[in-house]
Amino acid sequence: MTRRASRRRAMQAALAAAATLTLPRSRAAAQQATPGASNEGTITAAQVESALGRLDGLIEDGMAQTGLPGAAVAVVYGDEVVYERGFGVRELGKPEPVTPETVFPIASLSKSLSSTLVAAVVGDGTTSWDATIGSLVPGFALADPWVSDQVTVRDLLCHRSGLPVYGGDPLVFTFRYDRDECLRRLRHYALATPFRSAWAYSNLGFSAGAYAAARAAGASWEDLAEARLFAPLGMTSTSYRFADFGRHEDRTAPHYRARDGAWDLGDPIDDDAAAPAGGVSSNLRDLTRWLRLHLAGGTFEGRQVVASEPLRETHRPQMLVTSPPDPATGPALFYGLGWLVSYDDRGRLEVSHSGDFPTYSTQATLLPGSGLGILVLCNGGASAVRGAIPKAFLEMVTKGEPSQDWVSAIEASYAAVLAGIVATATSFPQGEPPNDAAPPLPLDAYTGTYTNTTYGEVTVRDEAGGLVLAFGPTGVQHQLFPWDRDAFSMPLPGSEGAQIAQLGVLFTIGPEGQADAALVSLGGAGPDAAATFTRAAGA
Repeated sequence: MTRRASRRRAMQAALAAAATLTLPRSRAAAQQATPGASNEGTITAAQVESALGRLDGLIEDGMAQTGLPGAAVAVVYGDEVVYERGFGVRELGKPEPVTPETVFPIASLSKSLSSTLVAAVVGDGTTSWDATIGSLVPGFALADPWVSDQVTVRDLLCHRSGLPVYGGDPLVFTFRYDRDECLRRLRHYALATPFRSAWAYSNLGFSAGAYAAARAAGASWEDLAEARLFAPLGMTSTSYRFADFGRHEDRTAPHYRARDGAWDLGDPIDDDAAAPAGGVSSNLRDLTRWLRLHLAGGTFEGRQVVASEPLRETHRPQMLVTSPPDPATGPALFYGLGWLVSYDDRGRLEVSHSGDFPTYSTQATLLPGSGLGILVLCNGGASAVRGAIPKAFLEMVTKGEPSQDWVSAIEASYAAVLAGIVATATSFPQGEPPNDAAPPLPLDAYTGTYTNTTYGEVTVRDEAGGLVLAFGPTGVQHQLFPWDRDAFSMPLPGSEGAQIAQLGVLFTIGPEGQADAALVSLGGAGPDAAATFTRAAGA
């Protein structure tokens, strides 16, 4: 039986690109480099109240446009939760509604919670943003020894270490190594850019920085989060442990959009190995407490939970993400520490982060200088609703009306970018084998164990007259189907198949008539798209 190996990275890459495509462009924003709160355009309670009166309809229309099964939305203003509501159902075909207590995996929105926790540790004086990882985690290494000695918590939390984009994701999701082994294998990734010269989003790299801060605090990441952040804020339904999500009775089911446009049930994502990057599950009731903490400068209900200066540092631009061709005609987008950072057309600081699994979509957007934030949780992957609602709502607040139909605009951006996933994730052809395809050699020519320094082992077995490829220590399996002699296709099920119909394996046959290497599609980005595995001695 084929078992799924989750490939969220192709979805993440597509949606991150789509998000930058839908950024509004404004000369005024470009001219406001790093404005302070004193020159921010004032947002009044009347503006917020007017927009709140139209928010129900905005969400309901967006869900009707997309067919999204369920969503939960909250707005915080002036240290109060002024809007909190669930929409739709937890699972298609069942009546249980989404409520403010319903728990969602929040995917990469976890990074913003994680940088909050690191800010708390920094504020406690336990470590600093600029502590080197090697000083906190003896033996930590990247491919370049000099970078290994110099890379800091800050570097990893703003994605400027030089690791390739999404580097390491297959270790977590395809090979399913444990946390320590995933981090150890980062040293085998050639750095894609010079140190601190470019932004490249790395889930495992981000997690390495967060884990180093927890080590400095003398606790596991999960225990530290519960003691230092969740308990002080009263976030009783929030956890970095995947098993905890499954224990909630009031939890959402995962959904993905199939190729025919219909929504279907998918699989939850176990992100325990890279938990700081994407492993949080939570609900509106808890997450609005966290938003209030940020908007109040680290205080919550009269108590300073996180020191204000380290928390503000998470909102400060650390690395350029994108810039328009002419910087005089549009704003740049930056990454802070666990937050995307930009400025609107009045120079207001805006920090946000999205989360995208193939089966869930989330986003938080804050205007810290105005004390305003909005949170959207969706139980469907690639949902334009998660990005459209914050954009439209904030424009209703600041301008009176949305500038466009944001759901349609983001849907179009998603469609355009998702169309390129196959080309970026695998060179293996899609569709049926060629008409003149040659039959494969006897299957025992391909069976055996193959190794790769970065990823470890894959095993090819003959099971009932067909080949099966098994990844890594847990033996995640995919069936292989003849394509054209030494090329085999690897069809993907469910949400994976909706994005990329199939991956593949191309064997290289040695002089003895037996495969001595296999080029295996991994479905990742950049160097993780595919890798060559060499037959192990005696295998």
